Amino acid sequence: MMYGRTIFGKWAEHHVNMLAQHGISVTEGYAMFGIEENDLYFKIIEQLKDAPEFSDRRSIARFDAQELRKSTTYLMHGLGLGPALAYPARLGKEDDGDEYLRFAFGEICKRCNRIPLGEQIQPITLEKEPKLGKKYLWGSFHGVSGYLFTDRERFALLNDTWGIGAREVLIGSRQWSANNFVQLDIPVAQSPLFFGESSFGQTFATDRSGNLSEQPEYCPGCGRALFTNKILDFFPAFEQEAYEFDLVFTQEWFGWYRRLVVSKKFAQWFVDHKFGKWDSNYFIPMKSFKP
Repeated sequence: MMYGRTIFGKWAEHHVNMLAQHGISVTEGYAMFGIEENDLYFKIIEQLKDAPEFSDRRSIARFDAQELRKSTTYLMHGLGLGPALAYPARLGKEDDGDEYLRFAFGEICKRCNRIPLGEQIQPITLEKEPKLGKKYLWGSFHGVSGYLFTDRERFALLNDTWGIGAREVLIGSRQWSANNFVQLDIPVAQSPLFFGESSFGQTFATDRSGNLSEQPEYCPGCGRALFTNKILDFFPAFEQEAYEFDLVFTQEWFGWYRRLVVSKKFAQWFVDHKFGKWDSNYFIPMKSFKP
């Protein structure tokens, strides 16, 4: 596993010139750049720490081909979840931006990130009927990767191969039925995750700051822990070790959405159909963190 780091500061001329010597381009003043946690990183980092407002943090974990191939189950993320297709619709003049969630799920938590208190009972309403490029299997909508939409042709492929069901999608404030798009009805996992020492077990602070808390925090409204969506580790395996699946959403919420996990069989099918590649821009290997 290799870490990517994000470095920020107010760079002076000598910082800019030093970084340029190593093939890293930044401008004077406030700027951010990414770098792998490798020999070059350790060579240059001490020369940057005198910059005003300097910060340096791990921002993502990357996995090599051997680590990916060794796993039998994966978190799908990033490019694997496809593009943002459309915004959710506003359902009236007094809509606070969350009515589409209340319509689809009923009550939502007022204390944390608008998490639905129950499971979906009605369709999700999008602002407009989406368009999905041919290189993608599915897509979602802005800011949320927990709900997947696709056209009827690609749904037929998923349904024929994996038995995935579909939900109706509604369009606009008048909520007419989409002509060519459906929401994929992917089940929620039967088993919780076993986090152990996985970095994914960190939770967001309940003060809505976006910061991670040192100790697990639980929403006083819905009682849920909102686990981190930062990719800094292997994704934890399910508590029920013999649990078999091809595509499921986690029971747990990560920020404002659940995570999609898939079997190796599905991941290979996804790659064989040229919807993605065997790299950690698409797949994060799962690992048991049980002692």
